[in-house]
Amino acid sequence: MSSGPIEVAPHQVLAGLADVDRGLAAVLGGSRWSLSARDVRVALAEVTRLQAVAHAAYLVLLAESAGRDEPEHGRATGATCTWLAAQRNLSAGQLQVDLRSAQVFDAEVGELRTLGRALVCGDVSAAHTRIAVRALEQIPAGIRRARTAEIDELLTDQARRFAPPTTAKLAPPPAGHRGSRPGGPVRHRGAPAT
Repeated sequence: MSSGPIEVAPHQVLAGLADVDRGLAAVLGGSRWSLSARDVRVALAEVTRLQAVAHAAYLVLLAESAGRDEPEHGRATGATCTWLAAQRNLSAGQLQVDLRSAQVFDAEVGELRTLGRALVCGDVSAAHTRIAVRALEQIPAGIRRARTAEIDELLTDQARRFAPPTTAKLAPPPAGHRGSRPGGPVRHRGAPAT
């Protein structure tokens, strides 16, 4: 019988993150010269997929932390976003946008659950999800409520089929946004006129 301290295993979430960290360290520290050209592309495609999966994990943890914030006077305080912005030198405004995305992609109550599942699988990128949230917010609330499933399927299909610049045409920047102009969507340099 051991008389030493009892070791407590870390929570599965923390253990999983430690595994990811070790895996990425192996990728960064490994000898890439011995990979074939095909293997480099396989690895590149996989790391791109894992970026999306990591973004999904980030959104889930952001929402979990924000859900535990203590409200003041019945209103959300934004304590998680404020803390994380200071802790990791991030934009508090972008964290608020990401928190809204986390709510939209929530597996149980989110408006874009199918797109959220595609992000978890790594089938779409974080850029696709940001565009989809922007598109969703431009749809009037009544139509959103009445046609949630159709909107989710459309945005998911677009994200799976097209690169972010193409899907962005579904959601031009809001009026007043740098680069927007009255009278129509922004036409980026080199993009064909519509």
